Amino acid sequence: ILQGDIVIGLTNAPLIKSNKDGSNIWEKTYSFSQFDIGKGIIILNDTIYLLAISSNYIEYSWGGSDIIEEITLAKIDSSGAILNTYTFYEDDVTNLKLIESSDNNLIILSSKGYSSKIKKISPNGNIIWESSLANNSSKIKETSDKGFIITGANNVTKIDSLGNALWVNSYPSLNNNPNQENGIDIINDSTFIVSGSKDVSNSFLMKTNSNGDIIWYKEFGLNYRNNLNTVSITNSGF
Repeated sequence: ILQGDIVIGLTNAPLIKSNKDGSNIWEKTYSFSQFDIGKGIIILNDTIYLLAISSNYIEYSWGGSDIIEEITLAKIDSSGAILNTYTFYEDDVTNLKLIESSDNNLIILSSKGYSSKIKKISPNGNIIWESSLANNSSKIKETSDKGFIITGANNVTKIDSLGNALWVNSYPSLNNNPNQENGIDIINDSTFIVSGSKDVSNSFLMKTNSNGDIIWYKEFGLNYRNNLNTVSITNSGF
């Protein structure tokens, strides 16, 4: 287990390892493409996995253009040296998340507008499975059955351990901005807690059952543009 903290940042994916007192042990900067932004980090068996993204603008001779995102998963040792890199390409990604699965593999969630992709990847960079959803997504967590629960701007999706969608629940009254980032946590095997923004001045917290049906729903009139994009369970509440 690596001692201290690992911190990632923006622009050419800086990575810092510090000790328990906050003193830097080493600091590295990685340039995988023309402009890299660090988006996530996981440590598996003393190996660091850094997820970075770079936007590449492609102009066509007939005048059109596309944004192709170069997504790099870098495998890094405990001294900060790169062991290997794995590259994937997606169209104009607006959200990107990296988590560890209980079987010591990696899950990458990417979202563009009202569509999403989930990839399960081995520590050696091999794609185990890939799944697509016809809705935007912002957060993903593993459930006790080895599946995953995913939240979007106004929806919650449950997929199984192979990436197959089991159910999708939409909540029309919530903010449907595809760039909206909502939070989710797992209370137990049968209930979830979801947080996010209803509109520009109201945030929400809701509890759902195992099928995404609402058990209760609360709104909070916070300041303009505030959003409850993260939620965690405590011993006495949320």
